[in-house]
Amino acid sequence: MLGSDHELSVAPNASLARTQIEKTDFQCILVDYNLPDVEGWAFVDELVQLGVPVIVLTGYETDDFGIAALKHGAEDYLTKDELNSDLLRRALRYAVERARARARMHEAEQERKELEKQFHQSQKMEAIGRLAGGVAHDFNNLLTAIIGFSRFVLDELAPGDHRREDLIHVLKAAARAETLTRQLLAFSRKQTIEPRVLSLNELINNVERLIHRTIGEHIELRLQREPDLAAVKVDAAQFEQVLMILAFNALDAL
Repeated sequence: MLGSDHELSVAPNASLARTQIEKTDFQCILVDYNLPDVEGWAFVDELVQLGVPVIVLTGYETDDFGIAALKHGAEDYLTKDELNSDLLRRALRYAVERARARARMHEAEQERKELEKQFHQSQKMEAIGRLAGGVAHDFNNLLTAIIGFSRFVLDELAPGDHRREDLIHVLKAAARAETLTRQLLAFSRKQTIEPRVLSLNELINNVERLIHRTIGEHIELRLQREPDLAAVKVDAAQFEQVLMILAFNALDAL
């Protein structure tokens, strides 16, 4: 009845049907409502849960039966007294096509949700970047004043004054703070790119302290530096940002 372009498997009861379904990947299931060893709609519900399109075969046709078949998740129903090869092929083809269309729609919906999730995440990161940039600018203004006044006082002190050492520590701390503001500005993408010939080992040393604070004391950080590493032309802030991203990715992978 189906022709050579279809492969048909027949089971006389629900028990044998379950066995065949476990062994074979069917594209569509045609089930008799009046199988001898199972209640009709219960078995239809069981088959629908497999995700394979189901067509219910019945000995009588009523509007109520057709509505019930659709409510139970069947793609269609056919009556035995009107069944012929053309009708069966058409019903099978439409059932499979509708199931495939739903699968494509489901995949498209999942992809849309994933893209929407990524978009919201990018918006969050952009907001964090703007906040980081604003904080960095304000902090940089404070550092400018701290460094400026510290240098003024340092110039006024005599070479042997013990307070000079304290001010030098203040200036060194301010210089480290300037590195942090550069990293924040790089994160917010508000810093102008300034590539210079630099030592990568020095850049790694500069960002090592920040990485330690970021990953926490419970994680051990080991750096293996190449002593004869050649200098490269690179933007310091961007390179440090790359190292921070690598550290964040490694932390997430733990």
